[in-house]
Amino acid sequence: MSTAFLTLLFGASYIGIMMWYRSSLQWAVEKGIRMAAIDKTTTQTQITTAINGYLTSVSLPNATVAFNTAAYSGVQISTVTASFTKSVTMPFVSTFNLTYSSTAKIPAGN
Repeated sequence: MSTAFLTLLFGASYIGIMMWYRSSLQWAVEKGIRMAAIDKTTTQTQITTAINGYLTSVSLPNATVAFNTAAYSGVQISTVTASFTKSVTMPFVSTFNLTYSSTAKIPAGN
């Protein structure tokens, strides 16, 4: 009985941790896309620095970031995509790598 309970407890804890990783990356990407919405001269380097600065502040690995702006039906849309891989070690299970990815789009600023 106690083995099943501990497995359930660890599993639920790690699912919560993985959800936090994903939401932290999403928040960082949204922060980067807001920069592009406010100032259309924002560069990929500035967005990458902002995203990775936040991820570092919450002890997550740096992300690979892509930024582009393209016209859709005459409207400039900025897109930021970021991803990172995190190694997770679950007690009693194994170690595995998970890749987290996030994308945000917004009309480009003037």
